[in-house]
Amino acid sequence: MELSDYIVKLIEAVREERGISVAELARRSGIDKKRLWRILNNHRTLHADELVRLCAVMSLDMRHLLPSELRADFETARHRFFEDFGGGR
Repeated sequence: MELSDYIVKLIEAVREERGISVAELARRSGIDKKRLWRILNNHRTLHADELVRLCAVMSLDMRHLLPSELRADFETARHRFFEDFGGGR
């Protein structure tokens, strides 16, 4: 399964688990309802800005959208980035 498909399925599962309709999620996230429906049904690609908005309105940490085998790689890369470029976390 492609990572994008995995992420969309996880977002859809969280939406259903929380009892949020597609229309309400579209309203909260500012994504057109038809566009969101197409995303959730794999008829359209999820764009990064849409992912950020969906995670924000559902209070999802984007790291939790990664399969477990990729989480460690993500954390390693994140730590390297901050070591190389400094800054807060």
